[in-house]
Amino acid sequence: MTRLFVISALTLTLTACEGEHGHPHEAPAAPTTAAADDKEHGDHDHGAGAANPSAHATIGPHGGEVKALGALKAEALFTPSGLMVWVTDASGAAASGVTGEATIQSASSVITAPLGGMSDHLHAPATLVHGQPANAVLTLKTASGEAKSGSFSVAAVGLSLHDHTPMHGGAVGMWGETHVELVRREAVVRFFVSDARRAPITAGVSGAVLLGAAQVPLTFDPATGALNGEVPGLADGQAVTLVATVQDETFTLTFQPG
Repeated sequence: MTRLFVISALTLTLTACEGEHGHPHEAPAAPTTAAADDKEHGDHDHGAGAANPSAHATIGPHGGEVKALGALKAEALFTPSGLMVWVTDASGAAASGVTGEATIQSASSVITAPLGGMSDHLHAPATLVHGQPANAVLTLKTASGEAKSGSFSVAAVGLSLHDHTPMHGGAVGMWGETHVELVRREAVVRFFVSDARRAPITAGVSGAVLLGAAQVPLTFDPATGALNGEVPGLADGQAVTLVATVQDETFTLTFQPG
């Protein structure tokens, strides 16, 4: 998979607002731009980690707490829209055919919800409050029917405001309060669209990849908040420019290989 970073965020319809709304945080050669952006958004926490797990916990690649549940390993990340769980086998590869449920306790409620598939992880929906403690008991069941349980807890629910942790192993850019993570495998692209605290945006999203003078339309999946598509002619190592409309605001983000 080609690694990418964001070099620009320009609006198609609001060009004059570029300096106010564009957030090209991933640009490696623009320290003055990044410094100005951090000054403008002094309370934003970029990459500080999502969940703030308990002391001495093992932290996974998405910033969540990792525990072994039988032959599986689960990374649990608490977000305001619920619990995200990545499950791997002993070799670290994504485990397939895993189902389960989570009992999530917060200051306001206790709920039990099934873990449903969402992109590359499992998700248990819950309404959690950023900054409040939470804990969960996960029960995972393998394809063979073996069930294992484990408990996870955090000092405070994240993601932190404008956290840029890659949730899907891609590159993250931001326009205004909207985050976009690009995951690319050769000519197949997926753009995961989320809000200021990285909760998926599941309505009012459309987009295309700009390839020369042409636009290659993408298909939006409301279950995952992802724009998906194959872009014929997109070469390995070539920049990828997304033209997106998110809830009536149109912008572009350009991702450069890094």
